[in-house]
Amino acid sequence: NFLFLVFPSPLAWSIQVILQPIFISVTAFIFLRNLGLRMAAAIFGSLAYAFSGFSIVWMEYNTIGYTLAFFPLALLLTDKIAEQPKLTYAFWLGLLLCLQIFSGYPQISIYTIVFATLYFTFRLFTRWEGLALKSLIYLLGIGSAVGLAAVQLLPSSELLGLSIRSFDNT
Repeated sequence: NFLFLVFPSPLAWSIQVILQPIFISVTAFIFLRNLGLRMAAAIFGSLAYAFSGFSIVWMEYNTIGYTLAFFPLALLLTDKIAEQPKLTYAFWLGLLLCLQIFSGYPQISIYTIVFATLYFTFRLFTRWEGLALKSLIYLLGIGSAVGLAAVQLLPSSELLGLSIRSFDNT
């Protein structure tokens, strides 16, 4: 939103649209390189993710692209917690997921938490040592994300209860 302070609204909006695939591809590239993929494979994978049909279709709305960009970073931090559990990883995971929730598309945030948890469980099967500590730190990261995002989640849930959807059955 800083761009709207500096530039006129149409230009700021256009810059944000242009920055979305760049941000998505950079975060995907970082995650893919962390997995040990070669440079060419990581570049191809990050570009395929950034310019996927879902990303391109929703790009003009300026919210979902940034939500998608946080997904590879969440998997990266999940991977880091599974390898070496540190509280700093839980802090960054919580902050990142909170920012993803604030990005404005809650379905992707739910999908991210579910998929990251499945990925975390898969990673735990490869290394059993420190299972309780790893699980505790991961849950701390998820719990802190929900706690930080409560300033938006609680009013949103109240608004949902007061909307027409709560009593319109047709």
